[in-house]
Amino acid sequence: MVTEIRTATGISATSYTGTSASRSQNSNLGGLTTSGDSSYYIFTALGAGTNTVSFRFRFSVTSFTIPPTATIDGFQFRLVKKRGDTGSGSITESVIQLYDGTSTIGTNKALGTVYPTTDTLFTYGGSTDLWGATLTPALFNNPAFRLSFTAGITVSSGGVGLDLDFAEATVFYTDIITQTRSVGGAAYSSGGGGFSF
Repeated sequence: MVTEIRTATGISATSYTGTSASRSQNSNLGGLTTSGDSSYYIFTALGAGTNTVSFRFRFSVTSFTIPPTATIDGFQFRLVKKRGDTGSGSITESVIQLYDGTSTIGTNKALGTVYPTTDTLFTYGGSTDLWGATLTPALFNNPAFRLSFTAGITVSSGGVGLDLDFAEATVFYTDIITQTRSVGGAAYSSGGGGFSF
């Protein structure tokens, strides 16, 4: 099994409903690289009320480069997240789902649990998890591939921040490499095709 890993390089298609809000991020959002560094994304809801924020993680300019002959074995998404700021309230995500460039597909992996108040790494999916969808190399190699995210931010007082400090996607796949050698006048394929004459 082979893995190909991409760190999130930004966020797109942000939408928000609720009370006033502010966003903060590192200079280019090249962002969401390693926990505890200066790369981050913070979305803060201000004022009492119930709010919803949605966006999509994108993964590198060139996207993935999975061989077109590969079989996808699984997909994993890792995210370091917390509830920040000094206000009182809570954050609960409602959508963590694959986006194929047109719509969300497969299983919604949102945990539905309240965010912790310290940076915590959460893992969604894994090496054999197909996310309830037909996963193909073309899906991940498409530059429009994203991971959709939605969270609810409930504010009792002050400001409550959705803090993300690391996001990473891993595709697990198997690819049979075929090599042809001449054996006594016959060609033998090591990829499982046997002899041909």
